[in-house]
Amino acid sequence: MYKVFCDNRCLQLINPDDRHLNYPEMKISQQADISSLVLMINDWINGKIAEDISVTTDEDPYQFFYRLLPSMSIVEAAGGVVKNRHEETLFIFRNNFWDLPKGHRERGETLVQTAVREVEEETGLSELTVVQALPDTWHCYQLHGKWHLKYTAWFVMSSKLDEKLCPQLSEGIIKAEWIKPENMSAVLRQCYRSVQDILGSMLNTNNNDQKKLTLLS
Repeated sequence: MYKVFCDNRCLQLINPDDRHLNYPEMKISQQADISSLVLMINDWINGKIAEDISVTTDEDPYQFFYRLLPSMSIVEAAGGVVKNRHEETLFIFRNNFWDLPKGHRERGETLVQTAVREVEEETGLSELTVVQALPDTWHCYQLHGKWHLKYTAWFVMSSKLDEKLCPQLSEGIIKAEWIKPENMSAVLRQCYRSVQDILGSMLNTNNNDQKKLTLLS
């Protein structure tokens, strides 16, 4: 299953082989009238459909939107979920939301290189260690009257140095802060759903790893 976010609404693309799972689903088949499907997706990205929706398809988000809305531009980005030695998580504050550092991929970069560079530029950190990859995210946004579909790769990183954080003011970032575990719930309430989803997947991964360790011990 893929999730595509637009503002704080979610479109789920559910593979037909996974229909037996308990996903909240609007029953729209792969054979649905294409014009009706295009109209529905247009209404969804423009906010005329305010709730989450789901579509059964074997396409990934790129294939799905290219088929329905071929004028939509594709953007690649990468970012990081950074932990320090105190198990605090690095957040930035921009546009009245707490967010994770991320940014657009530059020509010639790998996604890992993009993620590390963006974290360093947006927060002032250096000497980052990439630990593991996280699930990707997709979201739609409108810029200068044109719709974009952004693919973002995410990586868990660690920082062992006690460096001073320096938010990238030129990018509208007014704060960069380490958030303690006990304050995460309050911060997450002021995050985008895609960020909540990423941190949730990270928590699930950690829980699964802990279960594996318990079984092996």
